[in-house]
Amino acid sequence: MGKSEDYIIDQIVLNAPKFGIPTAHAALYCDLTSDLQFFLQQQVPDSSGEPIVLFWKDQDNWTLVCTIQLITKSRNQLQYIPIQAIDQSQSTVPFLQIAKDYSDNSHNELVLTTVSGTAFTAPTASVKDRIGLMNIIQQIQSMRA
Repeated sequence: MGKSEDYIIDQIVLNAPKFGIPTAHAALYCDLTSDLQFFLQQQVPDSSGEPIVLFWKDQDNWTLVCTIQLITKSRNQLQYIPIQAIDQSQSTVPFLQIAKDYSDNSHNELVLTTVSGTAFTAPTASVKDRIGLMNIIQQIQSMRA
């Protein structure tokens, strides 16, 4: 049985340092300015759950992890992806291969694939942030199982 929203948030906040968060381009939602929180809330439908972590490359390329969905903005397009629908084994950069690319910051957009085969881009600013994002996705999936 899946865990409550509050439990998921608490666990991600507790484990954030293990995931390398915060960084220069990743922060817990609760640590963001109220103006930025307000802006992001305008992008979050109720079906996404509660916001937890923001990863950003710049103001037009970012990924917001919520308790139910990822919300990404890339190439002037917002996408809403249920976290449970992400198939890490079918992602362009497989979960275990990310660590091998640690010194390469040239490809900082993470391309993930859903179980139905749809690909989407989750912008991040560094390989360290990609690893953090994948760890958070994995933890939320395990808590929602």
